[in-house]
Amino acid sequence: MTALLPRLLPPVVTVCAAVVLLGGCGTDAACEPAPAGAADTRTAVMRGDGDDQHLTAEVTEWHTAPHPQVPGEGDHVFLTVDVTPVPGFHVVDDGVALQVCAIDAERVVLICGEVFAEVAADGSATTAEGDLRPADPAATARVVVLANRLDGGVHGCGDRKDFDGYTPPRILSPGTRV
Repeated sequence: MTALLPRLLPPVVTVCAAVVLLGGCGTDAACEPAPAGAADTRTAVMRGDGDDQHLTAEVTEWHTAPHPQVPGEGDHVFLTVDVTPVPGFHVVDDGVALQVCAIDAERVVLICGEVFAEVAADGSATTAEGDLRPADPAATARVVVLANRLDGGVHGCGDRKDFDGYTPPRILSPGTRV
C-alpha cells in the first residue's frame, strides 16, 4: 500500500486542483448584482437589463406618522404600491419583490426597503404596503419604486446548472442619488 501512495498522489492532487479551479469558473461575473434600475413613482418592473416583466409598479400613496405599534420610535414613512399586470401579456410569477426608497428633494436616498406584492392572475391591480424608518422622516419629499426586481428566482448564482444569470440588486444605501 505504501508503494502505491507515491504513484497515486500526483493524479489525486491534479484532479483536486482542477475541481477547485474549475469550480469557480464563471461565477464571479454572473453573481454581480444587477443595477437598481430606474427610480420613479411609476415604473415598468424589470429583471435585469431590459427583461420586461409585464408589470407596472406605482407608489399611489405615502405619508409620515408614528408607527401604531411602536410610537416611541417616532415617525415612519408609510407607503402603498400598486402592481398592475400589463394587458395582453401573461405574467408568469405570482408575486414580485420591489425596492422602495424615501428620497429628499435632491433625489438623495434617505432609506430604502422592500415590499412584496402578489400578482393577480386575472390582470387586476394588487397592493403592497410597507413602512420605512428614515433618520429624518420630515426630509422625505417623495417615495419611489425601483424598476429591477429584488427576487432572483429559485436558482441563485451558486446553482451552476440552473442559474439564469440574474442576481438582484442590492438595497440602496442612504446618501445614494437616484
